[in-house]
Amino acid sequence: MKKKNLFLIGILLLVLFSIFQLTKRREPEFIPLPLLSGKINSRSSFFREVVLIKNPPKDKVILDSLKLIYLRKHGIDLCSLGVKKTIYSLAFYKKTCCTSYFITHPEDHTGFSSDILAEDCEDDDLDMFYYQRSEKNPNIWYSSYPKDFKDTVFCNCNTVSDTLSLW
Repeated sequence: MKKKNLFLIGILLLVLFSIFQLTKRREPEFIPLPLLSGKINSRSSFFREVVLIKNPPKDKVILDSLKLIYLRKHGIDLCSLGVKKTIYSLAFYKKTCCTSYFITHPEDHTGFSSDILAEDCEDDDLDMFYYQRSEKNPNIWYSSYPKDFKDTVFCNCNTVSDTLSLW
């Protein structure tokens, strides 16, 4: 009888532990994709970074806030980009089976059997930040996407970058 009770208690504890594991809040984790980040090619004016988010929050305001914090802490310093780079993007995707493929594989633009993150994993897109260098003054970068986010980065100044966020 005692063995049966111990067995039932063990099963009950296992079930309770499993329920706890399923219901506990999982923190978002940012996973940069170095194989998809950097300059597209040496002649390109475009520089991009791609990041997967594991366990993204469902609340859009919280998610947008976390993405902005990531941009500020881990995004490339725009002032460090050479003058030939005039466009910068930081794209975010939800970590899924589809996007996980690109952790260890670069994009393949060779046609019939191509693997392209934005096309193959379109449903996992969590938006991006997009900056353009000023045509009049190469020391100034302006955010142009998302539309409700306004940011200006001044390079080679004695002051810290001025930013204005309208989120």
